[in-house]
Amino acid sequence: MKEWKSKSTATTDIWKSCWIDVSEQLSIEEIYFQSISSLAQFTSAYLEYLHKFSECIIVRIHKSDIDFVELSKILSYFFRLSVEAQVCLCQEFIKNIKSLREQKSTNVVVEQGEDSSVITNQLSTSQYISNLLLECSNAGNYLKNAAYLLIPVIQLACLNHLYPSTLLTTNR
Repeated sequence: MKEWKSKSTATTDIWKSCWIDVSEQLSIEEIYFQSISSLAQFTSAYLEYLHKFSECIIVRIHKSDIDFVELSKILSYFFRLSVEAQVCLCQEFIKNIKSLREQKSTNVVVEQGEDSSVITNQLSTSQYISNLLLECSNAGNYLKNAAYLLIPVIQLACLNHLYPSTLLTTNR
């Protein structure tokens, strides 16, 4: 239970990070990197929740009180919520980036042999936004792939529930 509360507060902290005080004078790059970090932490937290959920299914596989229709509803709500939450988080950061509208320069170091030279690239607001949308899409794909990996666990639990005399997983 203690671990659940710490993960819950971690998710809340991630949400708080997307509301940036305008008086902080953050650059577009700082907001962008903060958004990528928050999106990664958020996705990681949901994947950890999913991992714990699958562990609970496997541990309780021999119990006869599991309702698989209810379990599938919970999982579908969970995934829908996680994808929508990722999109909302991304939209909040996009609003923050658009609010600045200044173009900042980013220094990119290009190493050529022993010499290194600094090249200045102008990254526009739209480039940061498109990169952020791409990362949000990648995070959504991680959750989608995790959902596909959970299918065999649920199938095994369902088979063990239907045929309890021949448990496919053994208690050691």
